[in-house]
Amino acid sequence: MNKLRDIEFPKGTSWLFNHFYAIWKHCEVDLSGNRILTPRTIMDYCECFGVNMTFRERQLMLKMHEWATESIAQVRENKDE
Repeated sequence: MNKLRDIEFPKGTSWLFNHFYAIWKHCEVDLSGNRILTPRTIMDYCECFGVNMTFRERQLMLKMHEWATESIAQVRENKDE
């Protein structure tokens, strides 16, 4: 169960994570149940809610999506064992 505990975020990243989570909750889902988060999704979110993100923050958001997707796949894989 320790693997499932939330990790501590580095200082200064909670703002970005909160926006990532808001996008994650509302982004589209494909037929396999995977979240679809694209650069366009991020840009639309920023425009809709008046959020200004730097290029680096948008890159980190996409990396967060990759990490989340890989982590979910790992949990699902371990669940089947």
